[in-house]
Amino acid sequence: ASHHLDCNNLEKIELKSIFVKPSVLFEEPVKLVSEVNQALLSSGPVLSRDQSIPTTSNEDDNCVAAPSPFHVLVAQSEAVLSKVAGFPISRGALACGVVPNDRTEQWLDEHLSRKLQSSSSVSLRVLALDGICDTANLGSMVRTASAFGVDAVILSKDCCDAWYRRAIRVSMGHVFLIPVVRVENLAAFLGKWRHSLTSYAAVVQSEDCLVLDQIRSGDIPSKGWCCVMGNEGNGISDDVLKNCTKKLKIRMIDGVDSLSVPIACGILLHGLAEREGN
Repeated sequence: ASHHLDCNNLEKIELKSIFVKPSVLFEEPVKLVSEVNQALLSSGPVLSRDQSIPTTSNEDDNCVAAPSPFHVLVAQSEAVLSKVAGFPISRGALACGVVPNDRTEQWLDEHLSRKLQSSSSVSLRVLALDGICDTANLGSMVRTASAFGVDAVILSKDCCDAWYRRAIRVSMGHVFLIPVVRVENLAAFLGKWRHSLTSYAAVVQSEDCLVLDQIRSGDIPSKGWCCVMGNEGNGISDDVLKNCTKKLKIRMIDGVDSLSVPIACGILLHGLAEREGN
């Protein structure tokens, strides 16, 4: 059996506006904005907005002006778009939306419980991040987690924001596809789930730990597991480490003491997934 992205139960992002650079797509006679509005109308109810994009007199008479679920803003130039973004924009667009606010710890408990109780033969896979402070690292790990079929990403209270624009950009949009939930006390959360999830704490220097390449195929619990990654400089905090089931490290040659957190995260997630029991 294999994991696949299931977007059916994930909350849709409420989009407020899209900011794009000048393009022939927004000039006559293309009328892309009006066509988008028509498509939204034909697909069913849309979110109520205060303003609408009116149709023009030379468009289809059957098209009725309606509240648009979001606004399309066209910049005067790429330079304007780059100034608003704060970094050079060569392609793509900016979007403004509402961050989901219902992803609480209670929601996470219910989400994980449903996964464990499902008839699926695949393991429950979780990534827990303790004190990650770089938004690019966080975005990269969310993307990596999505690639390896992780069911949820858990953030400690002191982790940076997964909805920060740099994190979203580096995640390549995967932050919209995989649940990312912040918990008040990561150590307590891992302790609460200790009997259902085997948690592996990623460590660098430790004598009493597993080495990834020594774990045989089938030795990772098929019921479910959690990979725990720590802060870029200080690693996993003591309280969180105490509530992890096992310590795990990646074998490296002498003279190399560590890897960047996103790289280590990718190696461990792939290694754990490949060694799951049947």
